[in-house]
Amino acid sequence: MISTAWRRRLLRDELDEALELARVCAEYDQDAGFSQLAPGIVRGEGRHLLVRLDDPGGPLVGHLYLDERASGTIIVHPDHRSHGVATAVLESAEPAGAHGWAEGHHPAAERLARRFGCVETARIWRSVRPLTGPHAVDPPAAAARLFEDPDPEPAWALWKASGLPERYRPPGDGAARLLYAAGPDGAAGYAWLDRDTRIVDRLRTGTLRAVVPAVPGSGTGLALAAGALALLRAEGVQAVGAGLDPALPRAVRLARLLGFQRTQDDVRYTLESPHELG
Repeated sequence: MISTAWRRRLLRDELDEALELARVCAEYDQDAGFSQLAPGIVRGEGRHLLVRLDDPGGPLVGHLYLDERASGTIIVHPDHRSHGVATAVLESAEPAGAHGWAEGHHPAAERLARRFGCVETARIWRSVRPLTGPHAVDPPAAAARLFEDPDPEPAWALWKASGLPERYRPPGDGAARLLYAAGPDGAAGYAWLDRDTRIVDRLRTGTLRAVVPAVPGSGTGLALAAGALALLRAEGVQAVGAGLDPALPRAVRLARLLGFQRTQDDVRYTLESPHELG
């Protein structure tokens, strides 16, 4: 038997359980090559759904976090996957409009989406570019003066003016590594890199989260991306991953110019209407 309970805030013991669940899932998924989930998702301000076995006091086997935008993240203990835990989560996920990403376009996510009337509302092409080895080529030289600065304020202003989705706005907690292009009136664009690297296919891999020029088509985006690749390679990073929005053709062309290769897709599913189970 599976039981579920909603919380606005996790109690101390519940938070410890959720953090341990996130740690176990992250460790397992890293070894299996699956998408990575940050343990910090269980600390967010929003709504938390706890999924337990047997009764409300049973072991925690699943957790759903819904933020203020109704964007959800589900984690399920590796020993209890394919046992109906994710189904129990979606049976409790109301109202319509809740959405979340299926990283790697997992077939189980597709099946759940069909069953619960979820529709695809966005797609990201996950891509990778080697920096070392026989398939690596030198990135083009940066054609602008670039500098690194931890201050996110200029990036926030550039992001707001760009009209790009929220995912291009770097965080303000120091997790973003920001590379700026210098312009006559301040920053002319920014590249957002993750501070941490991961081991992917035995390669030390960095992540390029976003490249946002102040003036698209000016060459600043190419300079920023090329500078980011050169910076990471100089630091011993062997490959770089990036997520490309196919609805932004300039970003796709830039990635292809720089030698990024599409590997798999991430899909955002949205609960279109309250489900009816027969």
